[in-house]
Amino acid sequence: MQSSNNKIYSGSEELLLADQYLPNYSAHIVEKFSHYGGAGADILDFGAGVGTLAVLWEKLHGVKPECVEIDPRLRDFIQQRHFLCYEHIDHISKKFDVIYSSNVLEHINDDLGMLKVISQKLSPQGVLLLYVPAFQILYSNFDKQVGHYRRYEKSELINKLKRANFSTEHIEYADSIGFIAWLFFKYVNNGRSSENSNHAAKMKFYDRYLFPISRLLDSFGLKRILGKNILVVARKIS
Repeated sequence: MQSSNNKIYSGSEELLLADQYLPNYSAHIVEKFSHYGGAGADILDFGAGVGTLAVLWEKLHGVKPECVEIDPRLRDFIQQRHFLCYEHIDHISKKFDVIYSSNVLEHINDDLGMLKVISQKLSPQGVLLLYVPAFQILYSNFDKQVGHYRRYEKSELINKLKRANFSTEHIEYADSIGFIAWLFFKYVNNGRSSENSNHAAKMKFYDRYLFPISRLLDSFGLKRILGKNILVVARKIS
């Protein structure tokens, strides 16, 4: 598991593949974040990975997010993309209007403690945007391999946000087809990742053909019932 003692992320190859082969998926997350959270003046990408979302955010809004990334190799990659990147959120003294984080909180053992720290880094009435894996029933060997402590239920997430001084303004499932695909992946493939070349092809196929259908089904209301992920909009309670 990734931690302050072990800063190397075991899923870094997945991030590089996603950066290249999941453009629609990544753009959708940024669009959803932007819709609910607004552009803001001071933005922080918490757990920025290789900077995929930060790049898209800058293209969409002309605002350059600052980043936090614990893995030194990924941090170097982000800096090569010309983003300011901190090793740890505790190293930041300023306050932000918006903090967003995609597929990160599940990697943190004390996620409640981290939510409390994030709250301290937000301006009064600041917005937190989260995108996390949904449904513990989907937890697979792959989740374990890449260092996921958990997948989330809505009630669990709302409760932890409340305890961390946030009010939940909006919460929904996302990627309904992804739920079905991940369930298939778990029980048919035993949650094992493919070879990189094969995995890249599967990512590309999903992003180009299946994810647009998933978005359509979400818009028809399936996101009220299920999804591979949960999108949360929370506001800091002053």
